[in-house]
Amino acid sequence: MYVHYFLDISDCKKMEDALLQKTHDFRERVKELNCLYSISKVIEHQVTSMEDIFQEVVNIIPPSWQYPEITCARIRIGNKDYTSESFCETPFRQVSNIVIQRKKIGEVAVFYREEMPEMDEGPFLIEERHLINEIATRLANATEQNIAKDAPLESEERFRNSFYYAAIGICLLGHNKRYLKANSTFCVMVGYSEAELASKTFNDITYPDDIDANIEQSNKLRKGEIDSFQMEKRYIHKQGHIIWANVSVSAVRDANGNIIHYISHVEDITEKKSLQQQLMQSEKLSTIGTFISGIAHELNNPLTVILGYSESLMDNENLPQKVKDDLEIISKQSKRTAKIVHELLKFSRTHKAGKVNLDVNNTVESILDFYSHTFTSDNIELKRDLSFDLPKVFADSNQLQQVFTNIIVNAYHEIKKVDGQKALTVKTMATDELVYIRFENSGSPIPDEVINKIFDPFFTTKEVGEGTGLGLYLSYGIIKDHGGDIMAENIGNSGVRFTISLPVTEEKVTKEVETKTKLTVPKGIRLLFVEDEKTIRKYISKAFSKEDISVHLAKDGKEAIELIEKTEYDVIFSDIKMPVMNGFELGEWLHKHKPHDMERFVLATGIVDVEVEEYCHKYNCRSLMKPYSIEEILETVAELADKYNLGNKEV
Repeated sequence: MYVHYFLDISDCKKMEDALLQKTHDFRERVKELNCLYSISKVIEHQVTSMEDIFQEVVNIIPPSWQYPEITCARIRIGNKDYTSESFCETPFRQVSNIVIQRKKIGEVAVFYREEMPEMDEGPFLIEERHLINEIATRLANATEQNIAKDAPLESEERFRNSFYYAAIGICLLGHNKRYLKANSTFCVMVGYSEAELASKTFNDITYPDDIDANIEQSNKLRKGEIDSFQMEKRYIHKQGHIIWANVSVSAVRDANGNIIHYISHVEDITEKKSLQQQLMQSEKLSTIGTFISGIAHELNNPLTVILGYSESLMDNENLPQKVKDDLEIISKQSKRTAKIVHELLKFSRTHKAGKVNLDVNNTVESILDFYSHTFTSDNIELKRDLSFDLPKVFADSNQLQQVFTNIIVNAYHEIKKVDGQKALTVKTMATDELVYIRFENSGSPIPDEVINKIFDPFFTTKEVGEGTGLGLYLSYGIIKDHGGDIMAENIGNSGVRFTISLPVTEEKVTKEVETKTKLTVPKGIRLLFVEDEKTIRKYISKAFSKEDISVHLAKDGKEAIELIEKTEYDVIFSDIKMPVMNGFELGEWLHKHKPHDMERFVLATGIVDVEVEEYCHKYNCRSLMKPYSIEEILETVAELADKYNLGNKEV
């Protein structure tokens, strides 16, 4: 017989389970406390960088979670990650942001490498949420403290870098005007090292004419009348040339308002000044050009009449020889005057920029012809030694003209100062690769301390107001832009030589006698002359009365149109500047209503500038320079008649 006894231990079992859970929870909290303690220890006893702290902390985290064997962690700061051993990013994660001053700088993340049962927050406990938030907070505090600790050092380093590596010059000056500090930009600007500047005052390297204005402003600043000042001034470079600068100066004061030192910000504006001077010169030339262009019309019209009538009278066989000789003088002087006007216009007019293959000799001779009378009148011999078998150069004729003019004008002023022989020799020669243009003058040699500076901007030995110091500087830039070189040297004690070299093109220039078939004007040609100057119309009418050519005259474009609508003309000559309707407007009317007449339309002008060149190219017409002769008109008519089969070819 068996006797069974049953004892209800349910309550005991519940109590045991509760105790086990409490024990487990206690151990988890201990792990969490150990985690926070270890992190605090790492942070508080830091002797290494924040990077090392982040790495140590991320390794402390996994053992503190309830499944340490499958737990891994990552701390992300900016774009950089710090991960624990065997890190693997999975969907089973818990994240807390690291925030400083309401700005997220990173995050702490814990991952389970396997899926685990659902708890308070996915597979994670609510206590683990509290723990990861606390870790993120402590890391944020540690980072902020580290930033605050390093801020003064970083600020000082930033200031040092900002001072020494600034793109503009910065310097500190004491009460005695001596330089205390200067950054590398300022040192390069003035050519002195910082150590050399320490022994100098700002007066020592300031252009003399600017010292008084600089001192006046500095005194106002010292007295507290102004907080700062700004001025344009010139420094004298160690090598002797001028540096233009925009200077801003302010005073650094202590708590009592006493000046500790002065700080200057210095911007090099030498190139800007150079461009301004070039612009001013360009505007001046433009004004002169406009003025000359206006008077050219007034000069060329009477010159046309004088030249025309004198040549017409010389053909009169009944005149005494003495009268003819006088007329010859009038004709030659008229042509000379016309050439002077033409050369003035060449110098002052607007040119279309562009390089072409050209013969340097043509440009040289044009300049020498222009200045020949000036040199001769001052008893200066102008010698030419030009090689007439030169290769061509690829160049802008107008820019070369500017360079040659600068050299010749400078030579002229220097030669005038010396006694004895006065001469300028211009020589051209060539090798297989280079064309040389050499200018040798008998002026005084250039001092050794000056000759290496003559191509620097604003360097001049002339008195104030006599020169800008830009002529040779611009010439140097032009020649370099052409791939060439320019140099100056003394010829012993007897003068100065400037040598320009330019790369050659393959094409060579040979001196040849031009042979041109003489064309005649066929009978039956009908011409229309449009000219507002009454004396020129009268001259044309009288001159062509001897020719077998029908000539009609109009005083402006409007009157010309009335004639054109009634009569077909073979060639139409028109002045440009006229009242009512000018030559350009007449040409545009022809282009619209009689387009085939445009190829036989000739503009008579005292200046062939960019506007005239572009107009003729656009409308396929010609131009004829004033003052013109009857012979030049007949040559133009003959060419057009031959080209377009005009009139009756039987003579």
